[in-house]
Amino acid sequence: MFSRFRVPSKYINVALLNHTIVVLFEDSLKFYLSLYGHRLPVMALDVSDDSQMIASGSADKNVRLWSTQFGNCLKSLKAHEESVMQVKFLPGTHYLATAGRDHKLKLWDCDSYELITALPGHACEILAMALSQDAAFIVTAGSDKQIRIWRRTQEQLFLSEERAKELEEQFEQEVEREDLAPAAAVAAPRPTRRSVESVRTTERLMDSVLPCFKFGHLDPYGKSEKEKSDASTPAFTVHPAVW
Repeated sequence: MFSRFRVPSKYINVALLNHTIVVLFEDSLKFYLSLYGHRLPVMALDVSDDSQMIASGSADKNVRLWSTQFGNCLKSLKAHEESVMQVKFLPGTHYLATAGRDHKLKLWDCDSYELITALPGHACEILAMALSQDAAFIVTAGSDKQIRIWRRTQEQLFLSEERAKELEEQFEQEVEREDLAPAAAVAAPRPTRRSVESVRTTERLMDSVLPCFKFGHLDPYGKSEKEKSDASTPAFTVHPAVW
């Protein structure tokens, strides 16, 4: 359980062990709102500078955006492949930085609910994150014993190019998994046991085949009557008495 308060907000936000978030009035500590929707404990919580939006990250891998006016969930984002460990609003904006156990730092536009970019780099889960006052850089620390500083550049970022890059990376990962996957063993069919039904079926099949041999409609070696008569020793002789 932990709380989050942002000056000059008049609300205190508290994450509880029952997967919910309680919003209290700062002056009287009276109950104001209860935010529920996460399926696992909330791991991180933050409030935008204008106090209009709350972001919560959970062990259910989702980031939920809440309205402080009515307490409704604006959007649920499938943010990470593992638990979300940190969420932070960039100062003065509705841009959100998230970090998770999948080793990635991600930036989101919470007005359009779109992913801006994903930044890999850590070898293990990210445990802590901090932002500068002017949002010029982000600092992350992970269980890989590394502290990384991410600086904002002046280069333009196109979301369509980012999405295409993500799809290409996913395709490469799938190809690698298929290459590393062991070849499936081909199971040999097991011989069936002899039963009364199988014997009767075999007898009916023979009864239907024997007349064909008897009247010359079918020859097991595909020879004509002349070829069989010319042969010194018949290759195959069929007589009903044999069966």
